[in-house]
Amino acid sequence: MRWAYKLSPETINTPATDEVPEIEVIQVEGSGSELDHAVLTAIDQAIPNPTIHEIYVAGQVRQSAAYKRTSESDRNAWVTSHYVTSAWQSTDTDRSPLPVSLNLGILYANLLRAMIDVPAREGESLREHVERHGQILIHRREAARITQRINTEKQFNRRVELNSHVRSINQRIHQLSQRTSQEADA
Repeated sequence: MRWAYKLSPETINTPATDEVPEIEVIQVEGSGSELDHAVLTAIDQAIPNPTIHEIYVAGQVRQSAAYKRTSESDRNAWVTSHYVTSAWQSTDTDRSPLPVSLNLGILYANLLRAMIDVPAREGESLREHVERHGQILIHRREAARITQRINTEKQFNRRVELNSHVRSINQRIHQLSQRTSQEADA
């Protein structure tokens, strides 16, 4: 693990915000195919700024981050959400340039939104987008758990009931995944 970059007003000539004074980029060398999120959580708890993790495994790299914000009850404490990750890329691939941003808060939002597999709704804040994505992940896990139960259930009527439940969960996921809230209400 090494601290690779500090994206701050001094390094990239972009003004800071109260929520994002600077962004830390941490490179982590992994030995297996996946890096345990407990490692990333420990790093995030030790660093009092938003962080982007670059995970290197077997000639490939991907970014991972949790939405990190100051606590509403204690301005010195940080609250982190679930982790989002980008797709794996070869380490030989050229780095894409940073998105054009007016300040570090917008840059941080653009970097995180690029890793979220659900499009943002118009006018949706980063916090709302991350919370909606978290709800989708919870529903996806629940649907997978119930589908696994369906595969082991022997009673036909119970399987029909479980399938109905999975369909309703998938409809909710579809509603949450829509680009606009009007489409979700339809």
